[in-house]
Amino acid sequence: MANIKRKIELLSEIVAGNLLKCRINFDLHVRKRISLSSKVEPTVMVSLTSYGHRLRHSVQYTLYSMLKQDVRPAKIVLWTDAGEFTNEPMPQALQVLQKYGVEIREYAPKIRSYKKLIPSLKEYPDFHHIIVDDDLYYSSNFVQALFDGHLQHPDAIIALATTIPEFSEDGASLLPYRCWKHHVALNSTFEYRPMSLLQLGYGGVFYPQDTFDEEVLNEAVFSQLCPIADDLWFYIQSIRMQRPKHALIRSGVKYSQIDLIRQFLSRDRLTQSNKAEGQNDIQLRQLLEHYQIDLIALK
Repeated sequence: MANIKRKIELLSEIVAGNLLKCRINFDLHVRKRISLSSKVEPTVMVSLTSYGHRLRHSVQYTLYSMLKQDVRPAKIVLWTDAGEFTNEPMPQALQVLQKYGVEIREYAPKIRSYKKLIPSLKEYPDFHHIIVDDDLYYSSNFVQALFDGHLQHPDAIIALATTIPEFSEDGASLLPYRCWKHHVALNSTFEYRPMSLLQLGYGGVFYPQDTFDEEVLNEAVFSQLCPIADDLWFYIQSIRMQRPKHALIRSGVKYSQIDLIRQFLSRDRLTQSNKAEGQNDIQLRQLLEHYQIDLIALK
């Protein structure tokens, strides 16, 4: 019964996502005009990356949702691999979005999902950074909710999707990542330790200015120890910097899936290898050993 219910939910998400895309495509391809809020938060920027199919078929919807925020970020930067559009023109939708302030920039190192934040930390150190995924549409209160959370907890990393490390009954060992509960769009409070809470990038994360030191940019280390789990890298770096994490409750933020059909057919998400195949456990263990961090001891 639960399996049937989940299939119905997924079908509903697919239908809703495609209806949403139709409305957005009318603005991008027919009207070629986007109505924007006049409210802008000058200290905040949104950063993301995309490549392959998503760069040409889904990221425009995420970017559109960032432009349609009730309070818009001062900058929206999409980082792509160098030479991405050398052999074929940039999609028309992305060209339209550029006219409304979306910056599409190349970054030569091929660092996969790390590209959503690493180059922005280098190029725009004076901003607060919000990261998003390239296959979700975020509701118009998204930026405001994260910024309000920052105002209430100025020293904390603010997240809308989180997970908490789970330990064995005797508390002596860390359970596999697949056993950890994920908390998304929470409507009720739950207990957690601010230092050990793990922020998940797909839900949107607010990193205050000066969250990290130079070590976060250490490509040699993250490429070797944690090549396909940027969330874990930024998590460990936040622990090094003694940055608490805060989970937003009753934010009212909603998410719409805009690439579900292809994802299920191709199973291309990093979640598949990281969570289901245990890669998160390997990468987290390597990071904890390298930086000599004991999650059990965190308060």
